[in-house]
Amino acid sequence: MIKSDETINKVDKESNVVTKNLEKANKELQLLNEELSKNNEVYKQFFDNPLNGFVSYKIISDNEGEPVDFVYMITQRKKAEDEIIKLNMDLNHRIEELTTLNNLLPMSVAITQDKDCKAIYANPMMEELLDIPRGSNISLSASANEKPHFIVCLNDHELNPEDFPVQKAIATGKPVYGSEFDIIRHDGIVLNFYGHAVPLFDEKSNVRGAIGAFDEISDRRKAEKKLERTMEELKRSNQELEQFAYVASHDLQEPLRMVSSFTQLLKDQYEDTLDENALNYIDFAVDGANRMKLLINDLLDYSRVTTKANEFEEIDLERVLDEVLFNLELVIEDNQAVIIRKSLPHVRADFGQLVRVFQNLVGNALKYRSEKSPQIHISVQKEDINWLFKVKDNGIGIEPKNFKQIFKIFRRLHNRDEYNGTGIGLAITKRIIERHCGNIWVESELGNGSTFYFTIPINKNSYFKNNF
Repeated sequence: MIKSDETINKVDKESNVVTKNLEKANKELQLLNEELSKNNEVYKQFFDNPLNGFVSYKIISDNEGEPVDFVYMITQRKKAEDEIIKLNMDLNHRIEELTTLNNLLPMSVAITQDKDCKAIYANPMMEELLDIPRGSNISLSASANEKPHFIVCLNDHELNPEDFPVQKAIATGKPVYGSEFDIIRHDGIVLNFYGHAVPLFDEKSNVRGAIGAFDEISDRRKAEKKLERTMEELKRSNQELEQFAYVASHDLQEPLRMVSSFTQLLKDQYEDTLDENALNYIDFAVDGANRMKLLINDLLDYSRVTTKANEFEEIDLERVLDEVLFNLELVIEDNQAVIIRKSLPHVRADFGQLVRVFQNLVGNALKYRSEKSPQIHISVQKEDINWLFKVKDNGIGIEPKNFKQIFKIFRRLHNRDEYNGTGIGLAITKRIIERHCGNIWVESELGNGSTFYFTIPINKNSYFKNNF
């Protein structure tokens, strides 16, 4: 009996547990039905793993509205997985773009992710310049079987690997700018490089490698050396010209003065005893000596444009033109010329030389006048980095075939009987303008006047002092 009672009690307890579970299930089912009548979905949060996110239960009902099944979806995890896939695709695209850029760059790139720099790799441009196989390790600290066959030098001295830009960037943890070095290839060809290197850092701000970008500047180096040679030759040429100017101003002038003086003395003392031919010969000799003196003086002036020039300073071109018109005042009045001037700017220049430029141009406009009264227009306009000056006249004009010839030394378009002078004025003008880093040219039509243009830089940084 006792055994039967115990068995009955055990069955009752188990029955109660089942009953409670059924009641709980019925309550859950009622809750689902209530929620179904609202929005057909019930959401529960899983807190054990954030990636599980929200679980969505959806009740499936029959035609009479009785629940017969349900399904669920893990929505947040799906969103996260989709986002990761998208990020991976974007990352792959960025890697592909950077790889393509690295391969197409017209400059040399060296990259390492090795702090000891035993593995450094180059982009195709650098591999081609160094004449090494694709994918080669270019580190001179690499093992013997990987070590590349070239030498890195600076000023004809071989550099140690720790002195290379990439290695310096890793060692210091700072960018290395403006490095220059030479690489001697396996075939003896020397390449010159210039560039920068920067360190790369990990998420803890520790140096993990470096990247360097370099231009191959062999052509630039050759051009610089050629320029240095040209400057030395120009300096020597100017020194020789200065020496010639000294000789011309002293040694050549004295014999000319003697020829001119004694020839004139010969004429004065023997004029009554000499026939007309002899007197003409003496006149030719004196005239020739005087013209030679003028040529020498003009040549001296031409050489002194650079050898005896003043340094540039801020000058008012209004004052320059005032002085020019004062110097030419009598000639202007004699020719009844009209001068029309526009306001002129301040520039950095040699005051005396610009007086000569304007005086040559205005003087030529008066000298080569037509039958009409001279009208001379002086103006300026701003163009990009230059002032563009214009001196326009209504004179006899110039044929286009002579536009370049008139700026050459001692080149004349007219004989001395028509117009005096040695033909050096415009050559000196051109030399002065070029010293001021400008250009000069002419536009003209025979019989319809001429317009001379010249430029002077606006920005003082455009000027180069002549220290030859």
